[in-house]
Amino acid sequence: RSTSYTAVSQQSLVPSVSDPNLWMFSCPGGKEQELVYQIMNKCVAFAKRGKPLGIISVVAAQTKGKIYVESYSEPAVMEAVQGVRGVMQYSMTKVPIADMTTVMTVVPKKVPGE
Repeated sequence: RSTSYTAVSQQSLVPSVSDPNLWMFSCPGGKEQELVYQIMNKCVAFAKRGKPLGIISVVAAQTKGKIYVESYSEPAVMEAVQGVRGVMQYSMTKVPIADMTTVMTVVPKKVPGE
């Protein structure tokens, strides 16, 4: 059974200027997931000390050698990745709103026999 969306509900899924920004960082290929865990663990540690970092999520998308940090604040993103080995801070790039859905699109994997 496939789910179909109306034009209105589909449009509500598209990011807008009121949504948080997405920041892209380069990292060594194969280390994406490990770096996501490190940054999220840092967020938890800071939050437990009463100093939340102000980021919403960290994602390793399909792109090899890239991680994405979601936040309303650029300084919060910089603080979140500061000191995390493997994240190339100088490579920080703000992802344009038009490209955000491409980054976050999940491509289902084919399983042999399906």
